[in-house]
Amino acid sequence: MQQKRKIIVHIATSADGYIARLDGNLDWLTSRPAPKGFYGLPKFAQSIDAKILGRTTFDRSVKMGASFSPDDVRYVFSRRPPPRSVPAGVHFVEEPIRAFAERLRKQAGKNVWMMGGSAIIGSFLDETRLMSSSSALCRRLSGKAFLSLRRGIVKYRFACASRNPFLME
Repeated sequence: MQQKRKIIVHIATSADGYIARLDGNLDWLTSRPAPKGFYGLPKFAQSIDAKILGRTTFDRSVKMGASFSPDDVRYVFSRRPPPRSVPAGVHFVEEPIRAFAERLRKQAGKNVWMMGGSAIIGSFLDETRLMSSSSALCRRLSGKAFLSLRRGIVKYRFACASRNPFLME
C-alpha cells in the first residue's frame, strides 16, 4: 500500500513564538545573514513536490519577486478570485479544505509544504488533523508581531516532527 503524503508546516519562528510582524514583515528573519545550510531548507525541499499558500502569502511572494515554474506546484487558497494572470505552476483552489487535503494525500508524490500564512494554517488545522510540523527556531525577538495562528488563544495539540534550532545572535 502506498504511504499517504504528509502536509507539513515548516516555518521559522522567533524566540517569542511569532512568524511575522503585525504588517507581515519578515525582516527579523530576512535581514540577517543566512546560516550555513540555510535553516535546513534545501534538504527539506528535496522531500516535497508541492506547496500550499494562503492568498496573502502568495501575493507577498509575487511582490518579493518569487520565481514560478510548471515544475514548482503551488496551491493557493483564497476567498477572492485569482488574478487575471496566474504564474505557471500555480493553482487556485476552490474545493473545501478537507476534500482537497484528502485528495492530495491520496495522490502519488512527495510530501507537501504548508508554507503559510497563519490564516491558511489555522484553517487547515480547523478542518483536518492531517498535518505535521517542523520549525526552525531563531533566537531573536521579533518585537510586536502576530501569533503564528491568528485564532487568538486557541490551542492546537500536535507533535512537532522536528526542530532545527538555527540560532541568530
